[in-house]
Amino acid sequence: MYENSSKELREVFTLSRNFRNFLIRFILRRMNGFICLNEKEIVGVVFLHYSRSQGKNDKTLGIMVKENHQRRGIGKKLMYAILKNQNKVMVDVREYNKKAIKFYKSFGFKESYRVIKMERELK
Repeated sequence: MYENSSKELREVFTLSRNFRNFLIRFILRRMNGFICLNEKEIVGVVFLHYSRSQGKNDKTLGIMVKENHQRRGIGKKLMYAILKNQNKVMVDVREYNKKAIKFYKSFGFKESYRVIKMERELK
């Protein structure tokens, strides 16, 4: 769950039907992922992003549940589905996002390292 995920999620849920269909096909074909639908509305998404870093293949998990559908077990079901048959998965979470940290810890995730974010303004 990223800092801007709720804003981005609202934008995804208000996009055209054609784009939603494209997004569903993209996630299901290009990534290991699941989409939760309530009738025809996307209410949750979970996926694994594959990358190669320092000679290792990494899998980073991303999950989003529409705000008005949270705390209904959707996130848990998506997590169980995506974690099945995986041996190691990483997740990136902001230190201030206590709700997400608690959620990930409930699935056995443990802090492995911290990242320092640096920026510079350019004129």
